[in-house]
Amino acid sequence: MDQFYRWERSGKPQLILLPNDYADAPVFAAVDAPSEAVAAELSITLSLQGSVDISAQYTAAGKLDSGLFLFTLEPQYDGEHSTLAQAESLWLRHCYQSPQYRQLPPYTLTFFDGSGAVLAAVHSENTP
Repeated sequence: MDQFYRWERSGKPQLILLPNDYADAPVFAAVDAPSEAVAAELSITLSLQGSVDISAQYTAAGKLDSGLFLFTLEPQYDGEHSTLAQAESLWLRHCYQSPQYRQLPPYTLTFFDGSGAVLAAVHSENTP
């Protein structure tokens, strides 16, 4: 079931996970980005421990949409790593449905101006 989440607005850039039960991968949004930002990049570390352990660094370019930068993570594992690919796919599709993932894993969110200069960087050391 799709859900609507509320978060405290601080006026500072922050990353939120958008609820979407129908997505193949989680979609993140950067809110309260610097007004001069024309590009953004998300670097996030996702970890899964179970029958297969995965800890992978993902990097995604933000797509500007209605004042928000949206990020979708692309899978890193393919058929050659079938067990890892299956575990990653399960994690990416279902991570946002579990209450333990309400707190985001470690990430860095970087905003750039039109010339490519860094405007701001937000670092989080949260763990799920």
